Amino acid sequence: MINNEIIIELMRAAVLDRPPKLPEDISINWDELMDYCAPQGILAWVWDSVCKLPQSQKPPRMQSINWALSAQEIWDTSEKQENVLKQIIEKCNNNHIRVLLLKGIGLSNLYPKPESRSCGDIDIYLFGDYEKGNMILGNNHFDETALHSELIYDGVTIENHKMLIFPNTETKRRVADYLMERLDQTSLTENGYYVLSPIPNLVYLLMHTLNHISYVYTLPIISIRNLIDLAMFVYKNQSNLPPQTCYQVLKTVKMDKSFEMVICLSELLLDVDLSRYHYGLISDKDIELIRKSFIKLVFDKYVESSNVLENSRWLWNRYRKLLPISRFIPRKPRNSLFYATVVSQLSIINKKGN
Repeated sequence: MINNEIIIELMRAAVLDRPPKLPEDISINWDELMDYCAPQGILAWVWDSVCKLPQSQKPPRMQSINWALSAQEIWDTSEKQENVLKQIIEKCNNNHIRVLLLKGIGLSNLYPKPESRSCGDIDIYLFGDYEKGNMILGNNHFDETALHSELIYDGVTIENHKMLIFPNTETKRRVADYLMERLDQTSLTENGYYVLSPIPNLVYLLMHTLNHISYVYTLPIISIRNLIDLAMFVYKNQSNLPPQTCYQVLKTVKMDKSFEMVICLSELLLDVDLSRYHYGLISDKDIELIRKSFIKLVFDKYVESSNVLENSRWLWNRYRKLLPISRFIPRKPRNSLFYATVVSQLSIINKKGN
Protein backbone atom coordinates (compact mmCIF):
# COMPACT_ATOMS: atom_id res chain seq x y z
CA MET A 1 0.00 0.00 0.00
CA ILE A 2 1.07 3.58 -0.63
CA ASN A 3 1.13 5.91 2.34
CA ASN A 4 0.03 9.44 1.41
CA GLU A 5 2.73 10.89 3.65
CA ILE A 6 5.37 9.09 1.56
CA ILE A 7 4.17 10.77 -1.64
CA ILE A 8 3.99 14.16 0.04
CA GLU A 9 7.51 13.80 1.50
CA LEU A 10 9.03 12.82 -1.85
CA MET A 11 7.21 15.60 -3.69
CA ARG A 12 8.02 18.18 -1.00
CA ALA A 13 11.72 17.31 -0.97
CA ALA A 14 11.95 17.82 -4.73
CA VAL A 15 10.24 21.22 -4.91
CA LEU A 16 12.16 22.52 -1.87
CA ASP A 17 15.45 21.03 -3.13
CA ARG A 18 16.35 18.98 -0.07
CA PRO A 19 17.06 15.27 0.54
CA PRO A 20 13.94 13.18 1.21
CA LYS A 21 13.58 11.53 4.60
CA LEU A 22 11.82 8.15 4.68
CA PRO A 23 11.83 5.50 7.42
CA GLU A 24 14.72 3.08 6.88
CA ASP A 25 12.60 -0.08 6.89
CA ILE A 26 9.82 1.20 4.64
CA SER A 27 8.47 -1.02 1.86
CA ILE A 28 7.07 0.70 -1.23
CA ASN A 29 5.04 -0.65 -4.14
CA TRP A 30 6.76 1.42 -6.85
CA ASP A 31 4.27 0.61 -9.61
CA GLU A 32 1.41 1.72 -7.39
CA LEU A 33 3.31 4.85 -6.42
CA MET A 34 3.70 5.79 -10.10
CA ASP A 35 -0.03 5.18 -10.66
CA TYR A 36 -0.82 7.69 -7.93
CA CYS A 37 1.69 10.34 -9.03
CA ALA A 38 1.12 10.39 -12.80
CA PRO A 39 -2.47 11.79 -12.87
CA GLN A 40 -1.51 14.39 -10.25
CA GLY A 41 1.28 15.78 -12.43
CA ILE A 42 3.98 15.14 -9.81
CA LEU A 43 5.70 12.09 -11.31
CA ALA A 44 8.98 13.83 -12.28
CA TRP A 45 9.17 15.65 -8.94
CA VAL A 46 8.82 12.37 -7.06
CA TRP A 47 11.39 10.72 -9.32
CA ASP A 48 13.85 13.56 -8.61
CA SER A 49 13.56 12.71 -4.90
CA VAL A 50 13.72 8.95 -5.48
CA CYS A 51 17.09 9.48 -7.17
CA LYS A 52 18.39 11.06 -3.94
CA LEU A 53 17.35 8.12 -1.72
CA PRO A 54 19.97 5.77 -0.29
CA GLN A 55 20.61 2.80 -2.57
CA SER A 56 18.85 0.47 -0.13
CA GLN A 57 15.60 2.45 -0.52
CA LYS A 58 15.62 2.89 -4.29
CA PRO A 59 13.27 0.86 -6.52
CA PRO A 60 14.41 -2.30 -8.31
CA ARG A 61 16.03 -1.93 -11.73
CA MET A 62 12.94 -2.44 -13.90
CA GLN A 63 10.82 0.00 -11.88
CA SER A 64 13.68 2.50 -11.98
CA ILE A 65 13.85 2.24 -15.76
CA ASN A 66 10.08 2.81 -16.07
CA TRP A 67 10.23 5.84 -13.77
CA ALA A 68 13.22 7.29 -15.57
CA LEU A 69 11.58 6.92 -18.99
CA SER A 70 8.36 8.53 -17.76
CA ALA A 71 10.27 11.42 -16.21
CA GLN A 72 12.28 11.85 -19.42
CA GLU A 73 9.03 12.30 -21.36
CA ILE A 74 8.09 15.16 -19.03
CA TRP A 75 11.54 16.77 -19.44
CA ASP A 76 11.36 16.43 -23.22
CA THR A 77 7.88 17.97 -23.27
CA SER A 78 9.10 20.87 -21.16
CA GLU A 79 11.99 21.51 -23.54
CA LYS A 80 9.68 21.43 -26.54
CA GLN A 81 7.26 23.84 -24.90
CA GLU A 82 10.08 26.26 -24.12
CA ASN A 83 11.11 26.21 -27.79
CA VAL A 84 7.52 26.69 -28.99
CA LEU A 85 7.02 29.55 -26.55
CA LYS A 86 10.08 31.31 -27.99
CA GLN A 87 8.65 30.89 -31.50
CA ILE A 88 5.29 32.28 -30.42
CA ILE A 89 6.89 35.31 -28.76
CA GLU A 90 8.98 36.02 -31.84
CA LYS A 91 6.02 35.64 -34.20
CA CYS A 92 3.78 37.86 -32.07
CA ASN A 93 6.48 40.51 -31.63
CA ASN A 94 6.96 40.61 -35.40
CA ASN A 95 3.23 41.33 -35.70
CA HIS A 96 3.17 43.93 -32.90
CA ILE A 97 1.24 41.68 -30.51
CA ARG A 98 2.06 41.58 -26.81
CA VAL A 99 1.88 38.17 -25.09
CA LEU A 100 0.75 37.70 -21.49
CA LEU A 101 1.79 34.24 -20.28
CA LEU A 102 -0.66 32.66 -17.85
CA LYS A 103 0.22 30.02 -15.20
CA GLY A 104 1.64 26.81 -16.70
CA ILE A 105 5.17 26.86 -18.02
CA GLY A 106 5.66 30.39 -16.71
CA LEU A 107 5.63 28.99 -13.16
CA SER A 108 8.36 26.43 -13.82
CA ASN A 109 11.08 28.79 -12.59
CA LEU A 110 9.61 28.58 -9.09
CA TYR A 111 11.25 25.17 -8.83
CA PRO A 112 14.89 24.05 -8.48
CA LYS A 113 14.52 21.88 -11.59
CA PRO A 114 12.05 23.73 -13.86
CA GLU A 115 11.76 20.93 -16.41
CA SER A 116 10.34 18.56 -13.78
CA ARG A 117 7.15 20.60 -13.50
CA SER A 118 4.70 18.66 -15.64
CA CYS A 119 3.16 20.97 -18.26
CA GLY A 120 -0.08 20.55 -20.19
CA ASP A 121 -0.56 23.38 -22.68
CA ILE A 122 0.58 26.98 -23.07
CA ASP A 123 -1.97 29.60 -21.98
CA ILE A 124 -1.65 33.11 -23.41
CA TYR A 125 -3.64 36.35 -23.49
CA LEU A 126 -2.90 38.81 -26.30
CA PHE A 127 -4.24 42.09 -24.88
CA GLY A 128 -7.24 42.31 -27.22
CA ASP A 129 -5.55 40.79 -30.28
CA TYR A 130 -7.41 37.49 -29.91
CA GLU A 131 -8.59 37.14 -33.52
CA LYS A 132 -5.29 38.37 -34.94
CA GLY A 133 -3.49 35.82 -32.78
CA ASN A 134 -5.68 32.97 -34.04
CA MET A 135 -4.87 33.93 -37.62
CA ILE A 136 -1.12 34.29 -37.04
CA LEU A 137 -0.57 31.27 -34.77
CA GLY A 138 -3.27 28.90 -35.95
CA ASN A 139 -3.72 29.96 -39.55
CA ASN A 140 -7.45 29.88 -38.79
CA HIS A 141 -7.23 26.18 -37.82
CA PHE A 142 -8.43 26.09 -34.21
CA ASP A 143 -11.23 24.96 -31.91
CA GLU A 144 -13.08 27.62 -29.98
CA THR A 145 -14.78 27.71 -26.58
CA ALA A 146 -16.38 30.57 -24.66
CA LEU A 147 -13.08 31.21 -22.85
CA HIS A 148 -10.37 30.58 -25.46
CA SER A 149 -9.37 29.10 -28.77
CA GLU A 150 -7.31 25.93 -28.82
CA LEU A 151 -4.74 25.44 -31.56
CA ILE A 152 -1.76 23.22 -32.21
CA TYR A 153 1.57 24.92 -32.87
CA ASP A 154 4.46 22.61 -33.78
CA GLY A 155 2.81 19.78 -31.85
CA VAL A 156 2.13 21.82 -28.71
CA THR A 157 -1.38 22.85 -27.64
CA ILE A 158 -1.86 26.60 -27.27
CA GLU A 159 -4.84 28.16 -25.51
CA ASN A 160 -5.35 31.71 -26.76
CA HIS A 161 -7.62 33.33 -24.17
CA LYS A 162 -10.39 35.74 -25.11
CA MET A 163 -10.53 36.67 -21.42
CA LEU A 164 -8.54 35.76 -18.34
CA ILE A 165 -11.46 34.27 -16.41
CA PHE A 166 -14.79 33.12 -17.80
CA PRO A 167 -17.30 35.09 -15.67
CA ASN A 168 -20.03 32.49 -15.21
CA THR A 169 -20.39 33.00 -11.44
CA GLU A 170 -20.53 36.07 -9.22
CA THR A 171 -17.06 35.44 -7.79
CA LYS A 172 -15.56 34.85 -11.23
CA ARG A 173 -17.10 38.09 -12.46
CA ARG A 174 -15.44 39.97 -9.61
CA VAL A 175 -12.11 38.29 -10.33
CA ALA A 176 -12.39 38.89 -14.08
CA ASP A 177 -13.14 42.60 -13.55
CA TYR A 178 -10.32 42.96 -11.03
CA LEU A 179 -7.77 41.39 -13.40
CA MET A 180 -8.86 43.32 -16.49
CA GLU A 181 -8.57 46.60 -14.58
CA ARG A 182 -4.95 45.77 -13.77
CA LEU A 183 -3.61 44.70 -17.15
CA ASP A 184 -1.61 47.94 -17.28
CA GLN A 185 0.36 46.66 -14.27
CA THR A 186 1.82 43.69 -16.14
CA SER A 187 5.59 43.56 -16.51
CA LEU A 188 7.77 42.51 -19.44
CA THR A 189 10.19 39.66 -18.73
CA GLU A 190 13.63 39.17 -20.25
CA ASN A 191 12.10 36.30 -22.26
CA GLY A 192 9.87 38.72 -24.17
CA TYR A 193 6.50 37.88 -22.62
CA TYR A 194 4.47 39.74 -20.01
CA VAL A 195 3.35 38.45 -16.61
CA LEU A 196 0.75 39.64 -14.15
CA SER A 197 2.06 41.59 -11.18
CA PRO A 198 2.27 39.50 -7.96
CA ILE A 199 -1.06 40.23 -6.27
CA PRO A 200 -3.22 39.98 -9.45
CA ASN A 201 -1.29 36.81 -10.28
CA LEU A 202 -2.11 35.45 -6.82
CA VAL A 203 -5.82 36.13 -7.43
CA TYR A 204 -5.65 34.46 -10.84
CA LEU A 205 -3.80 31.38 -9.57
CA LEU A 206 -6.18 31.01 -6.63
CA MET A 207 -9.22 31.12 -8.92
CA HIS A 208 -7.56 28.62 -11.26
CA THR A 209 -6.77 26.25 -8.38
CA LEU A 210 -10.33 26.37 -7.05
CA ASN A 211 -11.66 25.68 -10.55
CA HIS A 212 -9.71 22.43 -10.57
CA ILE A 213 -11.55 20.96 -7.60
CA SER A 214 -13.51 18.42 -9.59
CA TYR A 215 -15.97 15.58 -9.10
CA VAL A 216 -15.43 14.15 -12.56
CA TYR A 217 -14.66 10.57 -11.69
CA THR A 218 -11.77 10.14 -14.15
CA LEU A 219 -9.82 13.06 -12.62
CA PRO A 220 -8.17 13.68 -9.24
CA ILE A 221 -10.62 15.57 -7.04
CA ILE A 222 -7.90 18.10 -6.18
CA SER A 223 -4.97 18.83 -8.49
CA ILE A 224 -1.76 18.63 -6.47
CA ARG A 225 0.27 20.28 -9.23
CA ASN A 226 -1.97 23.35 -9.25
CA LEU A 227 -2.02 23.52 -5.47
CA ILE A 228 1.77 23.26 -5.28
CA ASP A 229 2.11 26.00 -7.91
CA LEU A 230 0.07 28.35 -5.75
CA ALA A 231 1.85 27.29 -2.56
CA MET A 232 5.29 27.86 -4.11
CA PHE A 233 4.18 31.17 -5.63
CA VAL A 234 3.18 32.47 -2.19
CA TYR A 235 6.19 30.96 -0.41
CA LYS A 236 8.73 32.44 -2.84
CA ASN A 237 7.02 35.83 -3.33
CA GLN A 238 6.28 36.79 0.26
CA SER A 239 8.19 40.07 -0.08
CA ASN A 240 5.87 41.03 -2.96
CA LEU A 241 2.70 39.79 -1.28
CA PRO A 242 2.11 41.91 1.84
CA PRO A 243 -0.41 39.96 3.98
CA GLN A 244 -2.72 42.88 4.72
CA THR A 245 -2.83 44.04 1.08
CA CYS A 246 -3.54 40.48 -0.06
CA TYR A 247 -6.33 40.25 2.50
CA GLN A 248 -7.99 43.46 1.33
CA VAL A 249 -7.86 42.41 -2.32
CA LEU A 250 -9.08 38.86 -1.67
CA LYS A 251 -11.87 40.17 0.53
CA THR A 252 -12.99 42.45 -2.31
CA VAL A 253 -13.29 39.51 -4.71
CA LYS A 254 -14.85 37.31 -1.98
CA MET A 255 -12.01 34.77 -1.86
CA ASP A 256 -10.43 35.62 1.50
CA LYS A 257 -11.62 32.41 3.21
CA SER A 258 -10.70 30.38 0.14
CA PHE A 259 -7.17 31.75 0.32
CA GLU A 260 -6.78 30.91 4.00
CA MET A 261 -8.03 27.38 3.31
CA VAL A 262 -5.45 26.98 0.52
CA ILE A 263 -2.72 28.37 2.79
CA CYS A 264 -3.57 25.65 5.33
CA LEU A 265 -3.14 23.01 2.62
CA SER A 266 0.05 24.70 1.37
CA GLU A 267 1.62 24.48 4.82
CA LEU A 268 0.64 20.82 5.00
CA LEU A 269 2.20 20.04 1.62
CA LEU A 270 5.38 22.12 1.90
CA ASP A 271 5.90 21.99 5.67
CA VAL A 272 6.72 25.72 5.69
CA ASP A 273 5.50 28.57 7.86
CA LEU A 274 2.94 30.78 6.10
CA SER A 275 1.24 31.89 9.30
CA ARG A 276 1.47 35.55 8.24
CA TYR A 277 -1.36 34.73 5.77
CA HIS A 278 -3.66 33.36 8.48
CA TYR A 279 -6.34 35.97 9.02
CA GLY A 280 -8.40 34.13 11.63
CA LEU A 281 -11.25 33.57 9.18
CA ILE A 282 -11.30 29.80 9.70
CA SER A 283 -11.42 28.20 13.15
CA ASP A 284 -8.70 25.84 14.37
CA LYS A 285 -11.27 23.03 14.39
CA ASP A 286 -12.14 23.66 10.75
CA ILE A 287 -8.46 23.87 9.81
CA GLU A 288 -7.93 20.42 11.30
CA LEU A 289 -10.95 19.08 9.40
CA ILE A 290 -9.67 20.60 6.15
CA ARG A 291 -6.27 18.95 6.55
CA LYS A 292 -7.72 15.55 7.44
CA SER A 293 -10.18 15.69 4.53
CA PHE A 294 -7.42 16.69 2.16
CA ILE A 295 -5.19 13.75 3.09
CA LYS A 296 -8.13 11.38 2.54
CA LEU A 297 -9.10 12.90 -0.80
CA VAL A 298 -5.91 13.89 -2.52
CA PHE A 299 -4.93 10.39 -3.61
CA ASP A 300 -8.46 8.97 -3.61
CA LYS A 301 -8.46 6.74 -6.69
CA TYR A 302 -11.66 5.91 -8.50
CA VAL A 303 -12.29 2.23 -9.22
CA GLU A 304 -15.12 1.84 -11.69
CA SER A 305 -17.76 -0.65 -10.70
CA SER A 306 -20.19 -2.38 -13.02
CA ASN A 307 -22.86 -1.83 -10.38
CA VAL A 308 -24.72 1.46 -10.78
CA LEU A 309 -25.61 1.64 -7.09
CA GLU A 310 -22.03 1.03 -5.93
CA ASN A 311 -20.73 3.60 -8.40
CA SER A 312 -23.17 6.25 -7.22
CA ARG A 313 -22.47 5.48 -3.57
CA TRP A 314 -18.73 5.95 -4.13
CA LEU A 315 -19.23 9.35 -5.78
CA TRP A 316 -21.59 10.60 -3.09
CA ASN A 317 -19.20 9.45 -0.36
CA ARG A 318 -16.47 11.37 -2.16
CA TYR A 319 -18.65 14.46 -2.04
CA ARG A 320 -19.30 13.98 1.68
CA LYS A 321 -15.56 13.77 2.39
CA LEU A 322 -15.04 17.05 0.56
CA LEU A 323 -17.61 19.02 2.57
CA PRO A 324 -15.07 20.54 5.01
CA ILE A 325 -13.20 22.00 2.02
CA SER A 326 -16.16 22.85 -0.23
CA ARG A 327 -17.54 25.23 2.42
CA PHE A 328 -14.61 27.53 1.73
CA ILE A 329 -14.64 27.63 -2.05
CA PRO A 330 -16.84 30.18 -3.84
CA ARG A 331 -18.33 27.69 -6.28
CA LYS A 332 -19.70 24.71 -4.38
CA PRO A 333 -19.58 21.83 -6.86
CA ARG A 334 -22.85 20.07 -6.06
CA ASN A 335 -24.01 20.31 -9.67
CA SER A 336 -20.67 18.95 -10.84
CA LEU A 337 -21.15 15.96 -8.55
CA PHE A 338 -24.61 15.32 -9.97
CA TYR A 339 -23.19 15.58 -13.49
CA ALA A 340 -20.32 13.19 -12.68
CA THR A 341 -22.74 10.67 -11.17
CA VAL A 342 -25.06 10.74 -14.17
CA VAL A 343 -22.19 10.48 -16.66
CA SER A 344 -20.63 7.56 -14.83
CA GLN A 345 -23.92 5.68 -14.75
CA LEU A 346 -24.56 6.29 -18.44
CA SER A 347 -21.05 5.01 -19.14
CA ILE A 348 -21.76 1.78 -17.23
CA ILE A 349 -25.13 1.32 -18.93
CA ASN A 350 -23.52 1.90 -22.34
CA LYS A 351 -20.82 -0.70 -21.66
CA LYS A 352 -23.47 -3.22 -20.60
CA GLY A 353 -25.37 -2.51 -23.81
CA ASN A 354 -22.30 -3.19 -25.92
